[in-house]
Amino acid sequence: MREINKKFKELYNDFGKKNDNVLDIEKAIQRFYQEFPEHKNDVFILDHQKFENGGQALASIEDALDKATPNIGALLKFNTKSVAKSCFQSKLPVSIAFNTASEKTTEFSKSEARVVIPAGVNFGAKILSKLLAGANLEGMNSLKIKLPLSLESDKMWQEYVLDHEIGHALTTTNVELQEVKDLFYINYLECIADAYASMRNFQKYGEDSELPEYISDLRIRASLLSATTHTTSNAIDAVVELNKQGKIKNLSPQETRDLAIEIAAKAAFTYDEQINVTKEKRKYQTMFVQDKVNQLEPIEDKAFKVAMNSKSPAFKQLVARYFESKLNISLFVNSVNKEFIDSKISDLKKSSKDIEEPKVNSLWKMIREIPLDYKAHEKPKKKPSFRFQPKNKD
Repeated sequence: MREINKKFKELYNDFGKKNDNVLDIEKAIQRFYQEFPEHKNDVFILDHQKFENGGQALASIEDALDKATPNIGALLKFNTKSVAKSCFQSKLPVSIAFNTASEKTTEFSKSEARVVIPAGVNFGAKILSKLLAGANLEGMNSLKIKLPLSLESDKMWQEYVLDHEIGHALTTTNVELQEVKDLFYINYLECIADAYASMRNFQKYGEDSELPEYISDLRIRASLLSATTHTTSNAIDAVVELNKQGKIKNLSPQETRDLAIEIAAKAAFTYDEQINVTKEKRKYQTMFVQDKVNQLEPIEDKAFKVAMNSKSPAFKQLVARYFESKLNISLFVNSVNKEFIDSKISDLKKSSKDIEEPKVNSLWKMIREIPLDYKAHEKPKKKPSFRFQPKNKD
């Protein structure tokens, strides 16, 4: 954590330029409790525009936090508070769960309370867009992203990220775990958060906001290069389509939360898909490391080759959606050949037709489901799915 804090301070020096176009956290907190008074005693947002350090910030909510988490042991609570203090010091946007140890079942967990830390004011559009695109701290300077003029507002990006963390805080206290046991749970939670943040962005900045679609493309870029946990483009794309139908702007905050949960349940990777996609990604990532002859071949071309030979439609659709993102936004310095990209998307779509996702049979899969099956003796009903559907039609 100290190393992370050090690197974020370096980022502040490189990118951080104070300006008036930043989110007023105090007003954002007031608005949250006006909209969700039912969470006044179990969701706590720390204001680093008000407190100088994590100790002061945690002290301001400590009594209320202790009342909200009576079942959490002293050591676990102390460790979780320590994490919150460290994240506060780095002004790293995060939602920290206070879970009871007895309720944890592998990766499934419910929270008694959440502590939310907004992004620091120096985390502007430039830094946040790179983080969402999958840049690690070391690669922050090398990733070139050109933001459209309409998306240069630091405040809008900071508000999206805060709403993403609030989306986590609003939902992990009441998720019905049995209903989502077939899903890759961590990805499901990230889909909720991005779906909620995307809807709030449309509600606050208008139906013509370009930010959700832009973030969807950033997320898919990150998905090709890194872990599948934040592969949320399918959820955001579903929100974008609902917004075009006029179904977002008039929702109440609670209806927005509930719709985010509904979208995520249909959009998240299943456990089988997550395992299969991860295996396929390892193939081209290994090729990239071991290939001495074609080191200059872009990793996306290696991913395309793997996808065309893959038996996983989820992976084929992920790669197709990645190529679509190259046509949507200026993620890349060099211009792209639209006809060439369209042909790749078309090939991937055709190869994914009429094939089913291979089932994963593993001991770990059985173990992870035992606690949930013990609590509820029926499997969830299958629901229709928002899958990656490239917008470019044949």
